[in-house]
Amino acid sequence: MAGRTLSFVRSARVGRGPQYARFAAEASVKGAQMRPLGLRVGAAECAYGILPVMSAESTAPNLVELVRVIFEAVNRRDWDAVLSFYAPDAVWDASPQGVGTFEGADAIRGLWNDWVSSYEEWEMELDEVLGFGHGIVFAARHEAARPIGGEGYVKSRGVYVYEWIDGMIARVWYYPDIDEARVVAEHLAEERG
Repeated sequence: MAGRTLSFVRSARVGRGPQYARFAAEASVKGAQMRPLGLRVGAAECAYGILPVMSAESTAPNLVELVRVIFEAVNRRDWDAVLSFYAPDAVWDASPQGVGTFEGADAIRGLWNDWVSSYEEWEMELDEVLGFGHGIVFAARHEAARPIGGEGYVKSRGVYVYEWIDGMIARVWYYPDIDEARVVAEHLAEERG
């Protein structure tokens, strides 16, 4: 995969913000190398990215690997990096757990901040990540956390089912039951296929 690259155009903000991190992660997954272009696109725009190279190989991102990248950012509590993979109107559906549904980046960020702010120590690890095709990814995980002022740890297991549309996460469902989540992921993939 040496020499293979991706390209993208960013808005007027110069620097390496969340979108740069997202594309750097995608590039890393695909074996490409990041390199600023510094091209003038317009008075209020700047292009940063990677010089395009045509390839006969698929340029579709490996969604399983991108979910792994997301989990690395989750453990750093880098919500900007995590949300850079989400569509602006994404939905986080934790109703199967009884927590509710959260629409849009601000609501999703609020949920995550509220969740982890209850703990002095918190970590989430992937147990299994499966791509079901058609933009559906199943990510079984476990978390361990020590509540503020507590000595013991709270542990839980569950699954996130991701729905990717046009290269962005459109919806995530959280299921505490792994078997139920697997059936949902299979059904969604079949439905979209």
